[in-house]
Amino acid sequence: SSLIDERVLKSSKWDSKVDFTLKELILHDIDKRQTEYIENIFTKLQNKILFAFIGATISIIFTIISFNKWYIDQTSEKIDDIKVILNLNKTGKKIIDNIRILLDKHENKIDKNENKTDKKKKK
Repeated sequence: SSLIDERVLKSSKWDSKVDFTLKELILHDIDKRQTEYIENIFTKLQNKILFAFIGATISIIFTIISFNKWYIDQTSEKIDDIKVILNLNKTGKKIIDNIRILLDKHENKIDKNENKTDKKKKK
């Protein structure tokens, strides 16, 4: 089989065909390399776009998470402030109630003293 291949390749009829085939292979190889180069550039561009998209998405997610955490912290502080105000309000109400009780007791004592002095004056 190899003798037949050698004879065919050495024959004058195949010389031009072999040269043409070799040229064709070289052109095909050049075309293939250009195509691979273009595909490689396109793939790199796709990868860059993909990584940029992934990076932007992750950035947005972390921004939302951090904003929510900040918002929750702010809300918690406001709730704590409201609790303090309510506690002060309760304490203030207790103090005011105690002052009213003391004032009422004092008024009652004054009224009793006035009544006693009035009774003494009438006698």
